[in-house]
Amino acid sequence: MSRKLTVDDVFSRGWRARSEHQYEVKGFCAEIAHGYSKQFLGTMVYSFENEWYHVLDGVCRHIKGLDGGFTGVSLTGNKLRRYVLYRFRIEQPSMFKDEDRIPTLRELASEAEKL
Repeated sequence: MSRKLTVDDVFSRGWRARSEHQYEVKGFCAEIAHGYSKQFLGTMVYSFENEWYHVLDGVCRHIKGLDGGFTGVSLTGNKLRRYVLYRFRIEQPSMFKDEDRIPTLRELASEAEKL
């Protein structure tokens, strides 16, 4: 039997997804996103693509270096963070600063459907 994942298994500091979980995080966000935008940026030396998935109270940002450079996925928004943790079946951390209670997965999914 495999051990349960923890927040630290999936995310590093600043809610950046670890490389082995980036596409799972992005997929969870894409499923319920109520907005999406994409941008290509580049110089003569380096180019990259930014994708933003607007979900609940936050954004899932995927940055991808087009020349084999940095790739990463990061999250903002406490409801979005909690939703992703629920999807990974990770135990919810204590309340965040601006919360008066921890929402359930059902509440978050219902709110996402309304947006």
